[in-house]
Amino acid sequence: MTTSSAYDIIIVYTMEALDLQSSCTFSVSDIAGLSWTARTAVVFGNNGRDQLQEFYAKSSSALSSDTITESISGCASTQYGGEYNGFMAFGVSGTSFNSPFDPNISLPGTASGNSNTPTKSVSTTNANDMIIGAARLGGLTSGSGFTRIVYADGTNDLTEYKIVSSAVTNLAVAFSGNTGYWEEIADALQAPVPGILSTSYNYAGYEVYTNGNQNGVVPLAATYFYQPVPTYPPGGCADFYTCNFATWVGLQDTWNQSDGKLAQAGTWADWVNASCAASYFAWYGVVGGNPQFVKCTGSNNVIVNGADKIFAYAENEAAYGGQSNYYDFEVYDYQSNTSCISTQNSLNMNTPHFADYVQENSKECFIDCASLASFATAHFFSAQLYSGLNPPVDTFIYQYTTQGFYYAFNMTNAPCTAGCGGQKTCGTYVTNVSTGAVDPSSSFDETWQTSYYTPTYNSQNC
Repeated sequence: MTTSSAYDIIIVYTMEALDLQSSCTFSVSDIAGLSWTARTAVVFGNNGRDQLQEFYAKSSSALSSDTITESISGCASTQYGGEYNGFMAFGVSGTSFNSPFDPNISLPGTASGNSNTPTKSVSTTNANDMIIGAARLGGLTSGSGFTRIVYADGTNDLTEYKIVSSAVTNLAVAFSGNTGYWEEIADALQAPVPGILSTSYNYAGYEVYTNGNQNGVVPLAATYFYQPVPTYPPGGCADFYTCNFATWVGLQDTWNQSDGKLAQAGTWADWVNASCAASYFAWYGVVGGNPQFVKCTGSNNVIVNGADKIFAYAENEAAYGGQSNYYDFEVYDYQSNTSCISTQNSLNMNTPHFADYVQENSKECFIDCASLASFATAHFFSAQLYSGLNPPVDTFIYQYTTQGFYYAFNMTNAPCTAGCGGQKTCGTYVTNVSTGAVDPSSSFDETWQTSYYTPTYNSQNC
């Protein structure tokens, strides 16, 4: 089997026909070393002579020519030896990787009988499920509204699916075929759980956590990104024609940095005047601690240019037994082979709970403040975090975003229409930067839309 995506769920249905023993024991293995779990018990039909069972495995990377093997034991008879066994396999992309199956108590559903219409009714708890079914019977075709996935032994063994947009009750997962003995399994795979969508005046991106209570220990956040290239936006820039943005990774212990504490590291890009060129530098800091902001210079200087591949991380030293109030940082540019590394930066934030991946219109003020520079896309990829301590578990963020363990922020702003500088009345909000979905490779895009009504720090804007 070859798949195109990481974090797929691989489904296998094993079959046995004309068994003369009381039962068979199925097992599944593969050369990629996936861990296989029986999703159902064996479903018996034809007076115990035919059998069907569902297995699944989670594949955290795309498969290439993976050989899957189905085996049976206890089926050989004294009359004929081994009997007729086989399997059907397929991969499903885009499910909730950690909890792939809908939790409804009717699932998985199993049935057997003697007719020409194998049918099993199931219910789901969630919307947007993928309903799947497998059946054994001669001359099978998919039921109404279902699409065939894979079949075997002519069309005597068949799988099908249907996507539902809302939760269903007693949905018939049906097939049609010749009249005879049949067995069926019906199941449902659930879509990723949506996280919490929000907005910010000065940044866009993700805050990712590791459990539903938002209290898991997250001692490291890291990501790669391609350095976005700033340009002078339509409408110009404030603060003597200055526009900027910062691209960074960080750690915090409260949602939206509500306690004013943040450890962060990344790059900064400036554009001054429409006719000037972009400038870049690497930086790090601990907001609420010491030092709050440091530009990487001297022996720590990072030579950054537009479109360079950058790696950045922020780490709490408790990850490997160090002091929990110390933070370490690195920003590395692959093209220039230069890096900025700093250790033991003091911040009284002993237990970070959120990993941040952000595109920000940073506060840079002289007479007024710098606007958001325009850019095509800020592409973050292979974003990861550590979970727990001693030792921490290194995990890509897709594992958590599929469970809904995140806040996703769009940057939005509006003009001040009255009371500017005091109690403001705001006009219509626009989206300055939109945040894309995290894909199975733990990559996502921040896409510039407009720089109008930035920065939020200026009195004429809300």
